Amino acid sequence: MDMNDVKTGAEIVKDSSEAFKNFQEIIENFLKPRGIDAAIVEGHKKIIEDYVAREDIDELDKMAFLSSYKRTVKEFRNCVAVFNKAGPFVEEDAKPREVEEDWFAFFFDKVRLVSDEGLQNIWGKILAGEVNSPGKFQRSLLHTLSIMSTSQAELFCSLAKFCMYEYKGKTDDIHPLIFMSTNEKLYADLKIHTHELLGLENLGLIQCDFKDEYVFHKKKYLRYGNHLLEIYGDPDNADKINAGNVRFTLDGRMLFDIVDDSCKRYHADILDFIISKFQRRNCKVILDGGLIA
Repeated sequence: MDMNDVKTGAEIVKDSSEAFKNFQEIIENFLKPRGIDAAIVEGHKKIIEDYVAREDIDELDKMAFLSSYKRTVKEFRNCVAVFNKAGPFVEEDAKPREVEEDWFAFFFDKVRLVSDEGLQNIWGKILAGEVNSPGKFQRSLLHTLSIMSTSQAELFCSLAKFCMYEYKGKTDDIHPLIFMSTNEKLYADLKIHTHELLGLENLGLIQCDFKDEYVFHKKKYLRYGNHLLEIYGDPDNADKINAGNVRFTLDGRMLFDIVDDSCKRYHADILDFIISKFQRRNCKVILDGGLIA
């Protein structure tokens, strides 16, 4: 195994741009091992064989040496895998040289321990997003991802299908409309549980309020799939629009952006369910220009 493995990332991108070549060069410098580790990773098995054959070295030391070798190779492969997954998302006008070296160091210190392919996909998109827009992803999100379990990642992706987009006002706002406090059994059937949502809250990705609901005021314009909703607040409750028990933090919002689009697909039953929740809260709902009675 050698550093040519890193170059397979370039094969993913046809006619690589100068930005991608800069990106590749920078990442190679971070991943390229030094000294004895370099010799090991490059496949110099003679070094290993000679070391293991020495009679003046304790067997436990030999085991530790081999363990270190295996760990070095595994961590290297994890980093290369994430680099390769980032490749297709690096834009022609990416600015890899504007990314802080400390950010790369922090990133790969976390990535070297990530072997789950689904999580590697997420890390790859973060790496590409950062070189495309330096400063986009904070280290707090990197830390969160490094301690996030596969099941927690799957739960976060599950929330994506309940999200609606603003289409007037702050158009970059995303709202996860989860009405957990009044529908626990329904969400349990979808493998979404209160204690698991609290786990995502502890990670700093969402905020939960299961006693009260988060509130919009007066009216809200939302998009779900190709459908546009106008929602008007309860006239008997100061025009409030009770909008469920979950909302994204800044890190959660950034993570939502890189969740695979397949997790965000339109579901007619979810749209109908969310509309019914607003109606039960005495809100008027207009769908695609027509009032829903």
